[in-house]
Amino acid sequence: MRQSLKTFLCASVACVCLAGCSEEKAAPPTAARPARVVVVAPHNHAFVAQGAGRIQSRYVSQVGFEVGGRLTSREVDVGAVVKKGQRLARLSAIDYENKMAAAEADLTAAKAAVAQAAPQEERYRILIANGHTTRPIYENAVKALQSAEAQVQSAEANLRIARNQLSYTELRAPDDGVVTSTAADPGQVVAAGQKVVEIMARSLAGEAVPAVVAVEVGLVDQDTLAGK
Repeated sequence: MRQSLKTFLCASVACVCLAGCSEEKAAPPTAARPARVVVVAPHNHAFVAQGAGRIQSRYVSQVGFEVGGRLTSREVDVGAVVKKGQRLARLSAIDYENKMAAAEADLTAAKAAVAQAAPQEERYRILIANGHTTRPIYENAVKALQSAEAQVQSAEANLRIARNQLSYTELRAPDDGVVTSTAADPGQVVAAGQKVVEIMARSLAGEAVPAVVAVEVGLVDQDTLAGK
C-alpha cells in the first residue's frame, strides 16, 4: 500500500512539472479602434451685443436764476428749440427795481456831498496857504472830501449790483439746445440756483446712454454679418 501511495505522489508531481513546463498560449491581438479626425480651419468672428438706449448730448445744463423770487412767466416747454441768449423765464422784478432806485438815490446824495466838500477843501487850502486858518481845520475839510468821494464809490458799486440783480430776473439760455425738462411753473417761488429749465446742448458732441434691461451677447461670423 505504501508502494502504491508513493507511486501516486510521484505521478502527481510529474504531472505538475509537465504542466508548468508547457508553453503559455499567446493572447489574441486586440482589434484597432477607429478614430474621428476633424480639420480645424480659421474663421473670422465679431463680438456683437444688442441692447436698448438713447442718444443724448454729453453736456446738459440745468439752468436757474441767480437771484430768488416769484416766477411770473416761463416762455418755453419741453421740446422747444432755443438759441443762446434767448429768454426762458422771468421773475417778479418789483423788489429789484426798488433796490436799483434806492442805489441811484444814494449815488446822487454822495455826489452832492462831494460837490459840497470839494469847494470847501479848496477854500481852506487857500486860507492855510495865506495863514488865515489852522492845520486841523484844513485837515478836517480834506477828510470830509475823502469821505464823500468814498461814498460815491460805494454808491456806484451798489448801483452796479442792483442793476445786475435786476438783469438776473430774466433767465436766458446759456447755449443753443433743446429743452428736455422744466422744474418750475409761473407763480412758484424759486430760490437762487434752483433748476427751472434743463437744456440739452445741440452744438456739442453726443454719446449713447444705455437704458438696458436685457442684453444679448454672442460671437457672430463676419461673413454672416456681411450677408454672405
